[in-house]
Amino acid sequence: MTQRDVQLILGGPGSGKTSHLIGREGQAGVIGELLSRGTQPGEIAYVSFTRKAADEAATRAVAQLGCDRADLPHFRTLHSMAYQLLGVQAKEVMQRTDYREIASLLGVTFTGYHDPADGPASPSKEGDLILQWLGYAKARQLDLKAVWHQSGEAIEWALVELFAATVAQYKRDTGKLDFADMLDQCTKSRVTCPAKVAIIDEAQDLSTAQWALARSLFRPARQIYLAGDDDQAIHTWAGADVEQLFKLKAQPTVLPVSHRLPREVFHLATAVAKRITHRFPKAWEPAAHSGQVHHVAGLDHLDLNQPGTWMLLARNRCFTKDYVTLCRQQGVPFVTTEGPSVAPEHVRAIVVWERLRAGRGVTVMDVSELARFIPRWSFNELAMTNERGLHDMTSLREHAGLKAEGIWHDALARISLKDREYYMHCLRNGHRLQAPPQVHIGTIHSVKGGEADHVVLRTDLTYRTSLGLEADPDNEHRVFYVGATRARKHLYLVDPQEGQGYLI
Repeated sequence: MTQRDVQLILGGPGSGKTSHLIGREGQAGVIGELLSRGTQPGEIAYVSFTRKAADEAATRAVAQLGCDRADLPHFRTLHSMAYQLLGVQAKEVMQRTDYREIASLLGVTFTGYHDPADGPASPSKEGDLILQWLGYAKARQLDLKAVWHQSGEAIEWALVELFAATVAQYKRDTGKLDFADMLDQCTKSRVTCPAKVAIIDEAQDLSTAQWALARSLFRPARQIYLAGDDDQAIHTWAGADVEQLFKLKAQPTVLPVSHRLPREVFHLATAVAKRITHRFPKAWEPAAHSGQVHHVAGLDHLDLNQPGTWMLLARNRCFTKDYVTLCRQQGVPFVTTEGPSVAPEHVRAIVVWERLRAGRGVTVMDVSELARFIPRWSFNELAMTNERGLHDMTSLREHAGLKAEGIWHDALARISLKDREYYMHCLRNGHRLQAPPQVHIGTIHSVKGGEADHVVLRTDLTYRTSLGLEADPDNEHRVFYVGATRARKHLYLVDPQEGQGYLI
């Protein structure tokens, strides 16, 4: 990439960066302008850090341009592009089961392949940490021992070295590759993408290895657009190399308005961003709508039953457990990375029971599922009923002796009492158990790119993270900047509850 080939577009939270690139109703966007000058959809590459972002870009481009998904073959992640260009098959890629087999052989604790979207791995899992170090060393093209030494973790180097050697030998024996191997092989092969124009979104999240691949892949491209926000570079722990943005020496275009952040949240977030020592200065404005920043002493000061969407965020996963407790206490449905708090099978059982009690039609399959949660109902009787092909209410009652008496809370005793009381609390508060939860609980790393009407941000830090704040304050400034800028209306800053905290 040369300077004359590159355009750098900086878009802060809610500034409409994707719309600027792809366009929207009444606005052509970068891609629309390219098409108006004769560039064909298939001659444009659009790569992003995550598959979700790349797929969203493709979906929006299809709607905006009126083309088919097949007309945009180069809308994908860099990993996916390497996978395609190398001709790799799914069976040749390392899976969680492969890593678990390795961990079992070595006798280390291990949960499976770590998802970078969840943030840094738990320090209690040796296998996850070592795998994270392996990935970081490859992503940043660093020596593994230097990465291990810098971590300060109490894991013997001999185990780390053995783990790395075992992974390497396993891949040689099975002929499998991991994502880092694909990037490396694709770069070394000098294979190129035939696109004439390359758009690299979320460029601040690219690792050193991904930057190398992008430079190699897009050598034929006559134009390169890099879009992102250096203030939101929070994946440095996974190898993101934000310094590459500054080395471009391109004059950035800053999108001028945040359509998300009200003035109150905007000013607080801007103050946090200005703590970052190495960044692009940005002149932009907040949204027109109003909002509010609240400083609260503890979680018990929050009322999660207020209307609107909510994000309950923390820097470290261990601090999200209190959010789960709070939601259950206040009778609010929620979702975490582990799934929704209201189990879908419980909802189905409740609905079937109430239909049965009201004398409305249900199927034998419905009642068979319902029987899992009712102690007095016989599975054998239900199976016999099913074999007879009886599907109406009269047959069910006559042949299986089923009677739906009492409300579901009393009948479905195989749903734990704790869950039944929680569901009743949610219903009394006016929540529909079938509706998607309006409350999302997660770490700041897990919700990057998301937004909500109300954002609760715990400022607690673990001891390990507080040491990281001292060693690399810019990284933590960026993390809390991302957390604060998820808020469309109200931002609630919760004082540290357990010692160390981030001052905001």
